[in-house]
Amino acid sequence: MGHGGWWGTFVARDLVQAIDARYRTIATPAGRAIGGLSEGGYGALNIALHHPGEFTVVESWSGYETAAKIPAIFGRNGQGLASNTPLTLLPKVARKLRRDNTFFWFYSGAGDRDTTQNRAFAAELRRLRVPHLFFAPAGGHNWALCRGQAQAAFSAAS
Repeated sequence: MGHGGWWGTFVARDLVQAIDARYRTIATPAGRAIGGLSEGGYGALNIALHHPGEFTVVESWSGYETAAKIPAIFGRNGQGLASNTPLTLLPKVARKLRRDNTFFWFYSGAGDRDTTQNRAFAAELRRLRVPHLFFAPAGGHNWALCRGQAQAAFSAAS
């Protein structure tokens, strides 16, 4: 998994198990969703692709799909970048995602600098026949867009 992989395992396995043990949940992937805003959207995608089958709905709100070159996280020489780039990971797990009927719901404002990455990710999901909905509403990378899409995002996970 590369640098930083322990956090993904903590969220996808340890946190999920702790929540299922303490609350009345649907303790199966069909009852689980993961999502995030901006860098959290990237994180949700990255965690879901490293742990396919754990979540049935994956959401990214104005996220991105190519890991940023951060030496403290991905190594001084970038050795952890490829293994933490959702656009690169997707083809490796697409068969399992299709089999588990994992659904990706994501958006990026038409004026957001990361919309190109989101469009490329949507094209790759389409090519690999992974269920998804991507859209690029008017707006940029800001709270107004996030607030405007929140109700639809919550509905996508239900």
